[in-house]
Amino acid sequence: MKKVLNLISLIVLIVGVALAGVSLVLADATGASFLYLGTGVATVFVAILTFLGAVLSRAKCTTGKVGRGLLLAAAALLVGYGLYPMLAVDARYNGAYLFEIMALIAGALILVHFIFVLLADKAATADEDVVVDEKIALIYKYKDLMDDGIITKEEFNAKKAELMAPAKAKK
Repeated sequence: MKKVLNLISLIVLIVGVALAGVSLVLADATGASFLYLGTGVATVFVAILTFLGAVLSRAKCTTGKVGRGLLLAAAALLVGYGLYPMLAVDARYNGAYLFEIMALIAGALILVHFIFVLLADKAATADEDVVVDEKIALIYKYKDLMDDGIITKEEFNAKKAELMAPAKAKK
């Protein structure tokens, strides 16, 4: 389950980042202002933030959390950029442009990516809990066998030690 959720989250992330890139390129090509910053500066800033966040978020260590934070910031900027013209009363904006709608969709897709990441983490935790519960049930089973005289105390302790030993790392 975790692998499926991770695959879906990766696909959503790739589509979201690609859409964000296209919307930023279109915004730059039309000369639109990005949250009152210069067009080129804002495009480069959000593109770097999105790309770095996407790359770093796939890491398994603290760097992954930093990447997720950067990606979340980029998603918030993209959603804000998509919503601003729709909510602004400024006379310069008379409606949303295509790139602003694409930025809104890109930001939403990146946020959906976070939902899948959280679901994958939850699925991994649930899988670990099932393994622990199965080990405890086996220990009780061997305890019953020992109490019934089917296995010796030494055999019970050997099985218990085997079950309680940490899992060997996969290579």
